[in-house]
Amino acid sequence: MRGEAKIATLDMNGGLLELIQRPGSPGTPPVGNWSHLVIYEPRFDETVAKVVTKGIEKRLITQSNGNKLCFFHDPEGHTL
Repeated sequence: MRGEAKIATLDMNGGLLELIQRPGSPGTPPVGNWSHLVIYEPRFDETVAKVVTKGIEKRLITQSNGNKLCFFHDPEGHTL
């Protein structure tokens, strides 16, 4: 199914939590079968440098609008 994703952004006292439901996705995802968790970090480059020093494998993306994204996995394999 194609269409627009539903996005909810919550202000957490300066931090942001973004929840995304993609078209065709179930209302309640199966355990361990979710896409990723998004965390806004105002000190992006500094935080990515810390990820690198920990030896965590990452994937960096710069979007056409200049937004920077960094994907990595938590110890249980969930994408962050």
